[in-house]
Amino acid sequence: AVVSTQSTWESQGHESIYTKPLRPFPNPASEVPADYQCGELFRTKEIKQNAYAYDELPPTPAQQMREIPTLAVFFQLRIMDIQRKSWTLFLFAYNKKTEADFSVGTATASEYMKHPNFAGLTGIFAGRGADCPNCAANKPFNVTCDITRKTKELGLSRHDTGLVGIGIDSFDEVFTLDQIAGVA
Repeated sequence: AVVSTQSTWESQGHESIYTKPLRPFPNPASEVPADYQCGELFRTKEIKQNAYAYDELPPTPAQQMREIPTLAVFFQLRIMDIQRKSWTLFLFAYNKKTEADFSVGTATASEYMKHPNFAGLTGIFAGRGADCPNCAANKPFNVTCDITRKTKELGLSRHDTGLVGIGIDSFDEVFTLDQIAGVA
């Protein structure tokens, strides 16, 4: 799947990152000093040769009815717009009709996760900014967090659900989402 995605990427005029070295990760198995390449991370021949062969595959389970998930989505994030930090985003669901002034205050990551309105978390790895050619070449992406379980637990419909988000950066500093460039 990785190779076919890269082939499509190349056919659209983009540079292949599949064949580029993964700097600064040196490959100790290389005969000459060299960095890893994506293709060296997947040893499909070895896996096929050493793989266990099942006598019989387990049966395919029947389709199951599932409710439509409620997702918190951060649309079209651009690595170059984010403040050269990696972020853990903590999301809290509340009833926006009855709790208009809802807030969670400042706490630690473990305290946030114990909060009764904690709905989930997601992360953003922001890279090295202008020093990262792959960051500059990457297309905008979406980051999602499934908050279905908490909204159901709180008895909230999608229309009544409000979200508050807190970001903790790689230095353990706490920010509200509107304080994080490129995310709000």
